[in-house]
Amino acid sequence: MELFEVQLELESACFLNCIHCSSQAMRRSTRTYSDEDVLRFLCYIPLPLEVFFTGGEPLLYPGLLALCSEVHEQRPDCEMGILTSGIVSEHGALSPVSSVTLESLHRVGVNIAYVSLYSDTPAWHDEMTNKPGSFNFTVRAIQNMVQLGMDTRINLVITRQNVHRLPEIIRFASELGVGEVRPLKLVCHGSAAAHWAHIGLSDADYAQAVVELYQHRQNLPTRITVSSMPRLAPCRPVGRSEGCQAGKRLLYVALSGEVYPCACVKNNRAASLGNIREPALESIVNKSVPWGKTRFRCLREMENETMENQEC
Repeated sequence: MELFEVQLELESACFLNCIHCSSQAMRRSTRTYSDEDVLRFLCYIPLPLEVFFTGGEPLLYPGLLALCSEVHEQRPDCEMGILTSGIVSEHGALSPVSSVTLESLHRVGVNIAYVSLYSDTPAWHDEMTNKPGSFNFTVRAIQNMVQLGMDTRINLVITRQNVHRLPEIIRFASELGVGEVRPLKLVCHGSAAAHWAHIGLSDADYAQAVVELYQHRQNLPTRITVSSMPRLAPCRPVGRSEGCQAGKRLLYVALSGEVYPCACVKNNRAASLGNIREPALESIVNKSVPWGKTRFRCLREMENETMENQEC
């Protein structure tokens, strides 16, 4: 089955202060498009649809439940998910997202949750988030999601500190009941650029780690999906996907309303396909990214070759 995936930034705020965050630069940004723009945009996409709400922390968006309810009503074929830390605030103190909140979201069609987890032990996870105790909160949030029956998955950013513990982290995630672990490439942007000497990983080291994981995936206790390495496996392993999926039934909407082929290039305005507020949305949805001989190369990799500053 062919699926069209849309990822939407809803909120710039986040309770964490992750040292690797590529969205750090948008912390004071405000979303410029409306929920009505979202609904109008999604109605232009005729195929079976997956929508993922991200941020910042999408759980901090006050209208999240209402928006999901509207999407569920207008596009009942749509699968919805969130990309989250699983951490919110109650009475001024951090806490894992509650079963009550998750159940409300689940009831209006939010069935998938990607949760960021960086280690199988508290020390490194808490250092990554700059928040003591965040590991325990995130683990409890994952448990709440799994108990509710949500399709719970892990986003695992690979860094210099955790690259040698990937199998242990994957086994830990599996013990929590997680159905998928998705290794992600650390991007030298935002906070990561300032901490690159401490956490940065070379392209070669990242590739070696991911290839080894993927080659031995049958021996691991949960499903492994791959990003940023389309020669090895497509970022979106659905249907007959192959090669880089950017702009090919995949779109990313930033807080500015600019629509990008994927999240990898959301900081490059030149890569924008248009704006979600524009009336001619059909042209954005149908606009193709020129592939040529670059189809099996990551769009981020292609972009890097045109950038003048490669200090990272």
